[in-house]
Amino acid sequence: MEKFLKRKPLTPTSGKTTEKPTSNHSNEREESNVKNRRSESNLLWTNVRGNINAVNALFDVAKLSHLKGEVQQIEFSEPLLSGDYRLLQVDPELADQIEKGSSLTFRGELDDYPVLCTKDATYCVKEAETSNTLLVLPQLDFTNDKGDESERVLATRKVIAMQSRYLELKKVNVVSSSRLRELLRENELQWDADEQADENMEQNAKLYTFDDLLDVVQMSEVQLRQALQHLPVIQQNGMILWN
Repeated sequence: MEKFLKRKPLTPTSGKTTEKPTSNHSNEREESNVKNRRSESNLLWTNVRGNINAVNALFDVAKLSHLKGEVQQIEFSEPLLSGDYRLLQVDPELADQIEKGSSLTFRGELDDYPVLCTKDATYCVKEAETSNTLLVLPQLDFTNDKGDESERVLATRKVIAMQSRYLELKKVNVVSSSRLRELLRENELQWDADEQADENMEQNAKLYTFDDLLDVVQMSEVQLRQALQHLPVIQQNGMILWN
């Protein structure tokens, strides 16, 4: 292959060697245009933050000048409060309840699997992880949220947290009443015991109100009331006792 790489020596003419001049004007102009475009792009990116004129220029460069309406610039707050937030995936039914102001409550003991309760339903909770990073913003508008698109306006949106984990919910159709039975039978009434023994039992046993049971039994308020209706219990001085 070396013979193909060897250059043919120039034939001397009049004792001098001549070479055909090569013009680099076209290459220089192209490099200059590239540098100008890069400089213009860097300038736009530097000044585009909070500057509607720079945003308009950027749209012109991108040949998107026909797009109007709100332009949302995403910024990260300092510091990020990712540790203060947990993301929860909900179905449309539960989302409607949340939007109407319904409360959600985590119930159970520290060593229990967590459940989430509305007023009348119970959901198992499981943590899941996604390969995407999810951004938490207090406000973010979508195209159909803005009716006036006659001109371009600028808005800043703050990212306050980032998460890659979220909580999945699965509705529990049949809740177990075993713990409820266990707790109430701790203070079962002894009808054949004497009065003194009965007083000692009341002093030593753990007595529960309805609200106490809600804190430790993993079911909703409506489900707890329904379960109590099917158990041999009575209510005395606000306490629920196994009869």
